[in-house]
Amino acid sequence: MGNRTRWKHQPGRPRHRCPTTTVSIDEIKSRAEGEVLVMVLHPHFSANPYVYIAYDYKNEGDYKEKIVRHSFNGSELANPLTLIGNINASGIHNGCHLLIKPDLKLFNTTGDASNQSDPRNNAALNGKILRLNLDQ
Repeated sequence: MGNRTRWKHQPGRPRHRCPTTTVSIDEIKSRAEGEVLVMVLHPHFSANPYVYIAYDYKNEGDYKEKIVRHSFNGSELANPLTLIGNINASGIHNGCHLLIKPDLKLFNTTGDASNQSDPRNNAALNGKILRLNLDQ
């Protein structure tokens, strides 16, 4: 992939004048601070060309967040696999960061989605650091 590939979701012209790969994921919905939150590549991308993307979407009318793994074939994303979804989202406080450690654990931080009680609620996914084991 190299440093000459740029990823963007927003329609329109690229902000930088360099070759771009434009990716469109129709499911992504924008509301204030929400949309594409973060993306990260698999640490062994040349052998496992996976792109992990956290974004906001609508699920039966509710605004939610999910993490999806896509395969990258050199020109487009394919084979989306939802790793975790149905995380509450909001117009603010969707804080999200993805990190893959050398032991292939994916860590995801979630914001409180404007609900200050969720971080103290063990049944809620919001306001937490979530850990997922990557199978590959």
